[in-house]
Amino acid sequence: MRKILVLIACFATLFVSQNSIGQNSLPSPNPNQYFRPVNHNPLDAIRQMYQNRSHQRGVSNEIWLDYAAANGDDTQFAAYMNMDFGMPVDSFGDRYAVVAFDSLHDAVSDIGFEYSQFDSIKIDSLFFSFGHENNSATDDSITLKIVALDNNGYPTSTVLYSISFGSAGGSFTGQPSWLNFVTSGVPINLTLSPPQPFGVQVEYKGAKVDTFGYLYSFVDNGPCAGMGTSYSATLSDF
Repeated sequence: MRKILVLIACFATLFVSQNSIGQNSLPSPNPNQYFRPVNHNPLDAIRQMYQNRSHQRGVSNEIWLDYAAANGDDTQFAAYMNMDFGMPVDSFGDRYAVVAFDSLHDAVSDIGFEYSQFDSIKIDSLFFSFGHENNSATDDSITLKIVALDNNGYPTSTVLYSISFGSAGGSFTGQPSWLNFVTSGVPINLTLSPPQPFGVQVEYKGAKVDTFGYLYSFVDNGPCAGMGTSYSATLSDF
């Protein structure tokens, strides 16, 4: 009997950025501006949906990958990215972000699995939260990639799947500010046989007067001694 695992991945936990804030022009490099706490997570409704239907799973090997929820993250921030950012001028912004799913942990049942337990895995859908502000009226783009990981669990340049979307000169979210986050669900339907660890990479490309934001989260460990910051991150279980 073949054992197939169906994954619903949540691109919600990122540990690569320290930035936020974006208006009609890029901000000056003032460190006090780069953190912007976000109190409401638009993924909460999706998480609740999978929690409510967990009793219906039976023997269907469907799991919800959500490192933020599984880790108990209690603090989240907004950050922004652009593939057109370049060093050193745009050192306050990220070019892209990746979540490496080097372990399989069901956020609903709180049970972990090994990739080797399955003959194949199917990445069914991807949910991610983002904000977008288009001030240029030009066409911006989002590219979602499934990438392979190396033996140490780090993302590689090997692309297993890719899909792109254009903004048609407007905002992806229909909102005036990039801090108005929405959640988008994208069907992936990618089967990896044999199963292999993978990462989800999000790329955005657009005019620098436009802003594309995403969320990253962590467990707050209190003020960072000697750094003058109100937050510090506890090492994630993932």
